[in-house]
Amino acid sequence: MKTSRVFAGLVGSSFLLMGINMPSCPGQEALQQSVDSLRTAQTEMKAKVSMNDAALKALKEEVAQLNTKLADVTTTVLAQKAALEEMTKAMKTAPAPKGRPAPGKRK
Repeated sequence: MKTSRVFAGLVGSSFLLMGINMPSCPGQEALQQSVDSLRTAQTEMKAKVSMNDAALKALKEEVAQLNTKLADVTTTVLAQKAALEEMTKAMKTAPAPKGRPAPGKRK
């Protein structure tokens, strides 16, 4: 048991010393550059997402306003339609005035 602890300590310290003696691995600079570029891209994407979220919120508010206005216009159009139907019905049932001939008849 004691020998396994000593062996584990020896192996662990050798890995640490190897890491200290080897300051950079091959390709470490390229890897660091790609990590840096990915972080920059991530930051830019986060900025774009926040801008798009703000634009989406504004568009949602605009859609809500348009729905309200559309409901108002629909109500107005239906009221006008009902008024026109009443006027048409009244014109069909009302007698023609005596001073003028009925439309479509000639003297």
